Amino acid sequence: MFGNGKNIEEKQNEKLQKYIDKYNLDELCQKDMQTVKRIANDLVSSGVLKFTLLMSAKGEENVKIAYLSAQVEQNWLMINQLSRLTASIEKLANK
Repeated sequence: MFGNGKNIEEKQNEKLQKYIDKYNLDELCQKDMQTVKRIANDLVSSGVLKFTLLMSAKGEENVKIAYLSAQVEQNWLMINQLSRLTASIEKLANK
């Protein structure tokens, strides 16, 4: 009745795909992808909290929130790099 006809799971999958695309995580193994899905869902659900904090926070608190957001970005990058490194090691081991 309300919304655009998508159920909650479809919306979560779309948000997950946005994270996968944004951080180039499409080459992760299925097990790691499940972990990414949990993390992304947690981040999406906390996004409202982050927005609320930013709106009510003082300058110093905004800097802390921005710093933590940057750490999250770096963590996605490291996950991606470690996945590629693991794949390379497995290729070398199979030669």
